[in-house]
Amino acid sequence: MSGVDDVRCADVRQRPSGTGDLGESVVVRPVLTKGEAKKARILLSQNIEELSDMRVPDFVGKDDGSLRPTLVGAFFEDRMVGAALVGPVGDYAVAFEQNIRVFHPWCDARKASEILRKSVAEVQGLVVDSLHRGKGIGLRLKLYCDVWAAQHDAEFMFSVPTNEAACKMNERAGHIVLGDGVRMVVQVQDRETGFRSPAIAAWQDGSSEHPGWNAFRQVRIADPPSVRVGQWPPVDVIPGTNGLYAMGEDGRVRMVVSWYGWPRPKECRIVTCPVD
Repeated sequence: MSGVDDVRCADVRQRPSGTGDLGESVVVRPVLTKGEAKKARILLSQNIEELSDMRVPDFVGKDDGSLRPTLVGAFFEDRMVGAALVGPVGDYAVAFEQNIRVFHPWCDARKASEILRKSVAEVQGLVVDSLHRGKGIGLRLKLYCDVWAAQHDAEFMFSVPTNEAACKMNERAGHIVLGDGVRMVVQVQDRETGFRSPAIAAWQDGSSEHPGWNAFRQVRIADPPSVRVGQWPPVDVIPGTNGLYAMGEDGRVRMVVSWYGWPRPKECRIVTCPVD
């Protein structure tokens, strides 16, 4: 299932505190009943083609603290006016594991996939009802999903804004949005054992037929982190490279990646280096 931020979720040109904003009148929370889940499913599936066959989670109204698919609703005067589906990365974790098995057989592919599933969340869909767009509800849903992910031990949130409006909304929510032709690169590691996976380009399902992840935000700081996110081509050119690759002393040619790091909230640092 591809994660998509739908342009219809909000008019990003309007500030949340601007005219027409519903403000505190809107309550954003996980759905609590099967009835609410059905309304959220209908709203999402009718607006996002990729979610047309989505199922309602069996554990609606229950939260055991684990990172699992969850429907979130935005409610105004007891009516659902927006919805989002948030949870662990699904298809990408499978593709990540398959890539390692094929191209990096020395690495424990299953372990790498498990770390990814526990440490990265995705917004699989986010929509606001047509009568309530342009009022900041989409942004509130996005921010709530980030908080929810952090509360469920995710370190990063990934998403796929597919147009300019969705990109702007992600940026307002504090996400880094990569430009056209820039690939997101992901590497996972085990904090206790020192295990580290190879760095892999973030195609959602392992192919170029579907969009790759192109927006991300660190939602929880871990030291050291379980996940490292970067971009290729790199932001900077380092000496001794052609800008994209570098040859090490062992004669191996390595990708040059710019890794994003947050030593503290709202302070982003970028380190450019050849990948291991």
